[in-house]
Amino acid sequence: FIEMENSVSAAAAVAMAGEKLIGRAVKINFAPAREGDVWPPVKKVVSGGGQAGGSGVKAMSAKPDNCVKLFIGNLSYDIDDEGITKFFANVEAEVKAVRWLHHK
Repeated sequence: FIEMENSVSAAAAVAMAGEKLIGRAVKINFAPAREGDVWPPVKKVVSGGGQAGGSGVKAMSAKPDNCVKLFIGNLSYDIDDEGITKFFANVEAEVKAVRWLHHK
């Protein structure tokens, strides 16, 4: 998950969905805050959970007002914070924070 500096940057970032990053088409969706979420997270890496076990293609939901958090999927295992930041700099979208989810 990433948090953009503002909603304009978030919209520009979502428009990049499907672009290639380290040879992989990136999935980018708005990720509205859930009740009880703490951002930025206390721990840099969050393990477990996630979207595993889902099936089918789900339509992207409407953008919540002032949403600046995005889900980024289908990333290479070689990507890091700097790579994500540089990728979105191509559309002048400023990344404020990155939270990595790792499946065991």
